[in-house]
Amino acid sequence: MVSLPPGPGFRPFLWIGLAEGRDGLFRLWERGQALLWALAIMCAVIFAILFVGAFFGIAGTGVVLESYGLWFVLGAAALGMFAIIRTIEGRYRPPSVHLIANNAQSFWSQSRQPDGRIATQLAIRLRATNLTNHVITLSEARLIRPWTRARVLANVLVTIDPNLNVNVFSHENPISPRAISEVACTYILDGAIGWPGRPMIAVFKISDQFGQWHKVKFRLVDPRGHAA
Repeated sequence: MVSLPPGPGFRPFLWIGLAEGRDGLFRLWERGQALLWALAIMCAVIFAILFVGAFFGIAGTGVVLESYGLWFVLGAAALGMFAIIRTIEGRYRPPSVHLIANNAQSFWSQSRQPDGRIATQLAIRLRATNLTNHVITLSEARLIRPWTRARVLANVLVTIDPNLNVNVFSHENPISPRAISEVACTYILDGAIGWPGRPMIAVFKISDQFGQWHKVKFRLVDPRGHAA
């Protein structure tokens, strides 16, 4: 088969491919702290297993250690170095968003399901200030206090439209540079969390599109005071 040289129409696709690859690496670097640590630890563990196996004379481990042991050591060192750099960079990176809880419009409640189970709902409202010169989109919310192993039934995070004349909340709405936006989240858990009738201290962390997490603390009241 004769391969033809790429024509002029091939170059746009090449540049698009390179741009997508660059963006993919950037997203991996932004969100890959845990992945880098996991790969570094995996390489170190594999090397340790091979080393112990070769020390105790387990068949085959000595050959594998001699052939690939150095690569696992280099991999653990390189990945560990990148993981440390990524961790330090994330720790000292200036925040992109500042969150302020709106306790007056936030609440929590419990409701009994038809099968007898109790579901706990946390409805929060907050204001998010974009501290950067580029658009920010909030992507995910997670409850970190009170800690629970209950299954999440619903997790809906929405932001108001940046157009002041459009009072519509959506998951895809961005926060304009240096602007303040209203944010709402409905978080429903499959289980009884908290004591009905008592206030609940809830801490959420919310992620932006770059994988940076931002904590916000709420004091939620239960307007009904009992499970329905």
